Amino acid sequence: MDGSFTVKENGGTIKGAAPAINGATLSYDLADGYNSYTITYKTKVTADIPLEGLTVSNTGNIGGDNGLHGSDTGSVDLKDEVLKKEADGDPTVAGNKATLNWKSTINVDNLNGYVYYDYSDTVYLNSQHVNLQSIDLNDIQVLDKDQVDVTNQVTISTYSEITSGAECGLFKIDFGSADIHGPVTIKYKTTVDTSRLGEYANITNKCYIVKDGHRQIPVLRKRSITWKTCGER
Repeated sequence: MDGSFTVKENGGTIKGAAPAINGATLSYDLADGYNSYTITYKTKVTADIPLEGLTVSNTGNIGGDNGLHGSDTGSVDLKDEVLKKEADGDPTVAGNKATLNWKSTINVDNLNGYVYYDYSDTVYLNSQHVNLQSIDLNDIQVLDKDQVDVTNQVTISTYSEITSGAECGLFKIDFGSADIHGPVTIKYKTTVDTSRLGEYANITNKCYIVKDGHRQIPVLRKRSITWKTCGER
């Protein structure tokens, strides 16, 4: 990248050092003598990063008339930050019913071929794992990059997701070939029966997306969104 190339010779920076560029190859002539060099620069990935990720490699070679030759390669594994989930506002509680609001964002230019899956985590009650979240499919809203409602252009349905023996699948969205452009926002709410939970419980909502057989879960998956719901006292 422009302006990122620097050379240090024996610990001191060489002002104005610039490489010769031939296509995707950079070269720099080193001075004769017993010297040490540190060359730093930045590169930019211009290709799309698929859901399964992309490994990018960069190779450096040294050679010359003095017989000193060497080569080394470094690699970086990249993951595209396509999917993000977050809590949307505060929960509301009425009697033994808590309503939790959620928002997922799919940062893709064109959603053709993508399928979004949404499911609940379990709560351990009475020696078994149970799913306490439920959803009304009519409460799901899909917005395109301009925040235009495109819900009627996608296919929303239920699906099965078994976790610890409990049915946790809430819904899936098939974007088909509707040519919906992102980032796409999915807004929805789940309800929880708090009568079995005492004063509070941690309720977690999860999701993932699939395209061409490749699956990705949210980039913030290690920081589960947690709602605290209060039951009757």
